[in-house]
Amino acid sequence: MERYSPEISVCLGPLAGPIQAEMLLDQGRLKTHHPQQQDIIGITGKRLVWGSETEEGRRLNDGKVKWLVGGDTLVGRPRLW
Repeated sequence: MERYSPEISVCLGPLAGPIQAEMLLDQGRLKTHHPQQQDIIGITGKRLVWGSETEEGRRLNDGKVKWLVGGDTLVGRPRLW
């Protein structure tokens, strides 16, 4: 995760931060109870996020990426446990 310039993180402060790469990947048929609602809490207020490299052959979830960057209001809730 340290492939970005640390100066960017210093300049942007709380507006930048890491995410789990799984957040943007296609989960195939794996369905859980709205995992995106918990994931998006971590990117609240961020303008720049980055994730680590994934295993070879994994695919981005195009629909989720478009949903996250599309400008819609995103609603989420924190984990309660």
